[in-house]
Amino acid sequence: MVSMNKYLQKFKKNLLKSWFESRLKTRRFKKTVGNKFQKLKYK
Repeated sequence: MVSMNKYLQKFKKNLLKSWFESRLKTRRFKKTVGNKFQKLKYK
């Protein structure tokens, strides 16, 4: 029971971490795409 609890906590932590990382990646991706788009617009 205790090991199961530890496993669940670890799983939640990993899930949160991966979600956070994907959020950061998408934000960075949007930023770069937005910058490229603006540069194209102002040419």
